[in-house]
Amino acid sequence: MTYAINEKLYENIKIICLNGFDNEAKPLQLMEKVWENFDFPMHCPEHHFLIPAVLLTVYRRLKNDDKEILGKDLIIAEERAKNILAGFCGWYGVCGAAVGSGIFLSLLTDTSPYSTEKWALANRLTSECLRDIAALGGPRCCKRTCFATLEATMKFMKNKMNLDLGEMPDIRCSYSENNLECRKESCPYYFRPIDSSPMIALGDMSNKNTKFHL
Repeated sequence: MTYAINEKLYENIKIICLNGFDNEAKPLQLMEKVWENFDFPMHCPEHHFLIPAVLLTVYRRLKNDDKEILGKDLIIAEERAKNILAGFCGWYGVCGAAVGSGIFLSLLTDTSPYSTEKWALANRLTSECLRDIAALGGPRCCKRTCFATLEATMKFMKNKMNLDLGEMPDIRCSYSENNLECRKESCPYYFRPIDSSPMIALGDMSNKNTKFHL
């Protein structure tokens, strides 16, 4: 199955990230800002770029790097992410969100196919993201896999690279009404109205984001 790339969505991700660089936004905040766009589908390969984009934005700001460096990073990340086809999770057995985390770490460590320790590190991060994604089970959900990937990546960066990208709050997702395959109570991020614990509610239930693409 083919999927027509929506260049406007990629451009919107870059714009939001570059603005977020100045506003000190956190990875989760940047991701949610992108999803506020009513044209951003529930499921789409643009999520594969979204993950490295938000992570690179926060990383470059924390390292006090120039915004121009981030701009170059985003262009490279976009080029690589576009190689991750729609439906990669099911047809190839590798979720594009997890690969996005590998793109992020590969870029910031300047990893190549000829690297040694850095090569192993990038693949280890991707594998840990895939492990957590697989533990949640299918079917597909780009929102669920992005949440899991952010959590795994932020934990990995803190434990393995001594870099704190910020605290990941408990997540209460409210995109379920837009997801025909939502696992409801079987998903740890599912919105539970009876739960009164302090959490962050993500998504706008009025969002007309009802396009269902692979």
